[in-house]
Amino acid sequence: MGSAAGSMDQRPARRVALPAYYIGKHEVTNQQFRTFLQASGRPAPESWARAAGRWGEKAPALYLSYFDAQAYCDWAGLRLPRETEWERAARGLDGRRFPWGNAFDPARCQSAADGPSPVDAHPAGASPTLCLDMAGNAWEWTDAWYDAYPGSSWRCDELGKKFRVLRGGCWQHRSPDFLETSQRGYNLAASRLEPSGFRVARDP
Repeated sequence: MGSAAGSMDQRPARRVALPAYYIGKHEVTNQQFRTFLQASGRPAPESWARAAGRWGEKAPALYLSYFDAQAYCDWAGLRLPRETEWERAARGLDGRRFPWGNAFDPARCQSAADGPSPVDAHPAGASPTLCLDMAGNAWEWTDAWYDAYPGSSWRCDELGKKFRVLRGGCWQHRSPDFLETSQRGYNLAASRLEPSGFRVARDP
């Protein structure tokens, strides 16, 4: 996990042993999130509703906060991925730079684009665990606090129990650096920025 060549918040690279888990093949879609809202009676975030109307039912659900994602998981009997689980699913056992390999290929992901794509639009970009859109499309919430990795001496004001980690980059990014499997993003848990979505996980 991590990268010796990446930004300071990706260092040091290390091996992590994980117990078995399941993780969603794709990001939660507008259709799935709409089903949750209708079944639970939770009010629909206005920004999500506008984006869903624009991008369609098979696009990832966007403009969602960490709390929105957590509420969906609680309703579905699931959970958000741990950051370690997300990265393992994205890069496999060989530590690849992108889900499909070490060379960037814009045809395998939704990046440098005007908006998100349907979650099944890039099958050639699947990770070793067959997960889709782990580079590009939507930034994905994890359950992790944004903090330094074990063994790091790096410190900054953003670290600690202030921000939650997002992974995967989004369609807005043009630089491959933001789409690497070790790249970390972060935001306030209550924030509903446009590219923020999520995928689910669960224990066996």
